[in-house]
Amino acid sequence: GHIRLKNLLSAAEDLLVVGEMRRTLAKDFLAAATALVNDKIFWDERLDSVAIYIADGFFRAFHLPFHLDDSLDVFATFNVVPLTPALSARSSYNVLVLDKHQVRLVHCDERSATAVKVDGLISDIDKYTHAEHDDNSHQQHTVGASAVGRSGRTVIGPGGGDHDAAERARARRFFGAVDHSITQHFKDCRDPLILAGTKDAQAVYRDITKYAHVLDQGLLTTSKIESNEELRMAARPLVDVLAEAPRNTEVERYRAQAGTGLTSQQIEEILVAANAGKVESLLIAGNVPIWGKFDDLTGIVRINEVAAPTDENLINRAALGTLRHHGSVFTVKEGELELVGPAAVFRY
Repeated sequence: GHIRLKNLLSAAEDLLVVGEMRRTLAKDFLAAATALVNDKIFWDERLDSVAIYIADGFFRAFHLPFHLDDSLDVFATFNVVPLTPALSARSSYNVLVLDKHQVRLVHCDERSATAVKVDGLISDIDKYTHAEHDDNSHQQHTVGASAVGRSGRTVIGPGGGDHDAAERARARRFFGAVDHSITQHFKDCRDPLILAGTKDAQAVYRDITKYAHVLDQGLLTTSKIESNEELRMAARPLVDVLAEAPRNTEVERYRAQAGTGLTSQQIEEILVAANAGKVESLLIAGNVPIWGKFDDLTGIVRINEVAAPTDENLINRAALGTLRHHGSVFTVKEGELELVGPAAVFRY
């Protein structure tokens, strides 16, 4: 909240003054953050936590969808360790409702669920059939008097012999048209798509879809049309499992490669490897910092039990080095691995 932010900014100002910045300059340095204290729109948008990063000529403030304890750091580098859960979180996802008479796409994020207008999407199978007929994009078979009596009839679809087969074929064509519109809508997007509908409808759609990010598991729905918010809440656990998959993979890789020379729990070795781009993934357990200094030119590491004024959190430094070279950083759950500090999986 804004009162806690105000208190942290007051403490930050004092720390900057202790670091020999004039108080007037310290106030200017923090001005953008100070303006947020009474910014009603900013607080109306809040999630569970707020992160603010400030440097000379740089300011970023954003909301986070998970809880963080209050913290204040004044260092030469940004502290990114608290943001580790956000690196693998899925901030948005979509639910496609496969109801033959009310297909709809719902875009979901941490706070809301909104129906999305998809260009070219025909949401009702009967309307699709009429459009299909008007465009002459189907087969028409005229059954003569010899087959049905003196008055012939016109059958729309692949044939008139098997009504169930014709209906299945019609549904398949309909969902194929739906998928064409959905795939075009997501042309430049990789957000996960969760299907909601009957088991048969989901099976047909999975078989024909060209969108590469449809989740294997969907939401079974009945004839009742769930609200957008109900769909968002029901789909959330499926997206969480998806977001956890890369982290679980790296934890298992660490277990499999422990003792082979391709892993390490030594912060000194990890820092040198991260600086050289050797770390594939960094696993962080707990929130206890390791204070010291790292010289990235010489590779010399100094560790202190108590933080000196110019010390930095070496775990954070390892995380920055890992991310800079396109590695991954994950938080390890309590008891998942027997770690005291960080652990690394090396590329080579």
